[in-house]
Amino acid sequence: MYPLHSHDAYSFGITDSGAGMVMAFNPDEAHDGQKASELGYRYRIVHLGPALVREVLTDAADGSLGEQLLFSRPVLDDPALAATLARLYAAVAGGTDPLVRDERVTAAVLAMTA
Repeated sequence: MYPLHSHDAYSFGITDSGAGMVMAFNPDEAHDGQKASELGYRYRIVHLGPALVREVLTDAADGSLGEQLLFSRPVLDDPALAATLARLYAAVAGGTDPLVRDERVTAAVLAMTA
């Protein structure tokens, strides 16, 4: 458990054990490390800067993007989205070719905002 805090980036996470969920936190959104189940949980999370997320979404929208993306729910039950995020984590952690990594960042951002 850790104290209430926030990040200046979007945070996309998946739980590997304990809860089976996807987490999505907006920049500067306060959250803590309360356990998701009695047994606790283990998770992976990636922080993406607002400029990167905005760039991906602007490119996908052919240059016309409205207001800043905000997630209304910080916890989602979406196995397909979790799989997309797991592919992103594998690319980031595994030293994957930068082009593949960038493609997986784009796929994850678009999946998180769908």
